[in-house]
Amino acid sequence: AGGKILKGVLDVYPKKFKPVKIKVRLSKVNSILGTNLSSEEVKSLLGRIGIQLKNILKKKDKDSVLLYEVPTFRPDIEREIDVIEEVARLYGYDRIETKTTSYIKFSSQTPKIEFNDELRQWLAGRGFNEVITNSLLSQEVASLTSENVVILKNPLSREMNAMRTSLIPSMLEIVRNNINRQEKNLNLFEIGRVYFSVDETEMSTLVTGYSEEERLILVKCGQSDFLNWSVHERKSDIFDIKGVIEDIFLKILLDKYKFIPYHATKALVDSAISIEIQNIEVGYLGKINDEILKKYSIEQDVYVAELSVDRLKQLYQSDKKYKSLPTFPSVIRDLAFVVEANISFAELSETIKSLGGGLVKSVELFDLYTGNQIDKNKKSFAFTIKFLSEEKTLTDEEVEVVIEKIINGMNSKHGAEIRK
Repeated sequence: AGGKILKGVLDVYPKKFKPVKIKVRLSKVNSILGTNLSSEEVKSLLGRIGIQLKNILKKKDKDSVLLYEVPTFRPDIEREIDVIEEVARLYGYDRIETKTTSYIKFSSQTPKIEFNDELRQWLAGRGFNEVITNSLLSQEVASLTSENVVILKNPLSREMNAMRTSLIPSMLEIVRNNINRQEKNLNLFEIGRVYFSVDETEMSTLVTGYSEEERLILVKCGQSDFLNWSVHERKSDIFDIKGVIEDIFLKILLDKYKFIPYHATKALVDSAISIEIQNIEVGYLGKINDEILKKYSIEQDVYVAELSVDRLKQLYQSDKKYKSLPTFPSVIRDLAFVVEANISFAELSETIKSLGGGLVKSVELFDLYTGNQIDKNKKSFAFTIKFLSEEKTLTDEEVEVVIEKIINGMNSKHGAEIRK
């Protein structure tokens, strides 16, 4: 066939192997095998198969670190665990004692998990049902609530080619599906994450250029309460969901919160109200606008609240502080102020408390009036104000001094007049 005899030796191989040097920790050998071998014993065992000790990187009894060189005819030995396997084989599996040296330690839950679990348990106790929705949706829908949409490079479909920027769209699908099955009175919640693309100058969370946030969404629609013979029918409104949020803040010991109406409509939501705690915005609530409801084929009002769980955790005070019940009686007074129609209850309540000098413990609104008896551009707020001192019993004269201060302060700050 035209072949010729070559002189010498011809070695044909797919690739050239070089000796591999591997660090072996003696403590790791004994920990995995459950043995008590010395460095000399390990050296002797490995020497049988040509694995030679090249250097002692650290010499310290049972905590030595040894550098071994693996011959080229053992390309299967690449890692420390491969060397330990050879030690076990050469030492003899039958010589390794059968004993249990490991144990399982059950650690306590992290504060983050405990916080979420408390929220879930409390909301379930209030009659809310938890749902879990898909974090993927279409780019068109994701863009309704934010311009910083995270787009998938290899999406499963056009309907799932982006990460959600709000929990509202997915929740509206749940609402629609329930209503289509004649479940029209709904109290739902979800704790989930939303995702955004951010500039390099902005703070990322796990991956540069992207951020994520854990949020809580609440949804109420249909009747306010479960119907029975003793309850009058009343449809859910924005005050129902606002009351749930206030109860959540009370549950997790957060105070100094404010509900501030937006001057402009927020995405997806009409009559949106911002929620602030210690001047930090933690979320918003409102009614889903009619255009969005029509898009989802929902023919009844839907009220939502979306809160940042991450920010709530930062503000949450886990240490509970208790104080004794008051030992002195309180004094109750009613005051009615006529103010401009654009002034809110929250502004007036805050002013009254600040003018009270620590003696005003609560301000409750018991009447709101607009009508023929006052100017059409004004409204009347009637308050029940509770005065209390922790040091002594307040006299009528002391209370009247504070009331006079409140009346003058309300007039100078808000132009408020006492309604007679």
